[in-house]
Amino acid sequence: MLEELKKKVADVANRLASEELVRGASGNVSTRDEETGLVVITPTKAALGSVTPDILCVVDMDGNVLEGGKPSSSTKFHLKIMKNRPEIKAVVHTHSPYATAFSVANEAIPVINIEVSSKIRGDIKVSPYAQNGSDIEAENITATLGKANAVLMQNHGAVAVAEDLDKALLNSFIVEEAAKMYSIVRSMGSTATTIEPKK
Repeated sequence: MLEELKKKVADVANRLASEELVRGASGNVSTRDEETGLVVITPTKAALGSVTPDILCVVDMDGNVLEGGKPSSSTKFHLKIMKNRPEIKAVVHTHSPYATAFSVANEAIPVINIEVSSKIRGDIKVSPYAQNGSDIEAENITATLGKANAVLMQNHGAVAVAEDLDKALLNSFIVEEAAKMYSIVRSMGSTATTIEPKK
């Protein structure tokens, strides 16, 4: 079922690990099939550096498992985002170090460069902390994300979304690069200038 999408999810999951945006079983990846509406998502406790298509889970938009084992504990917020914004077909959750540092500081990353402006389309805000996998967590992330394409999860990590997996992966890179850049600017004793997000 959805074999091509499974290959893409596995590739993205492994790329996140190779680029050090996740370590071990942290983070998760999902994408929704436009034709069937079904979602392929990484399983719970999967080491993202060694994901193969055969271990992935297929769920419907209500979270019912149709194939595979137990899906990621983050499944609720992946589905909530997709329901709230039907144009979003891919969600990538990372524990990238610079972005996670800002999530621990409970501090948003402003629109500091053209990539954040054109791809993320707004400040990378911090979603209030809630228990992992809970309905409240899903509500908080979706509400804080709004119409932007990335959000930080307080004391947890980052979430990037897009119309497809390649763009969601790119947005994950943009979030971490912006967090690193903003951290460097702050360490220089300077405040970052900001630009308007692309409409």
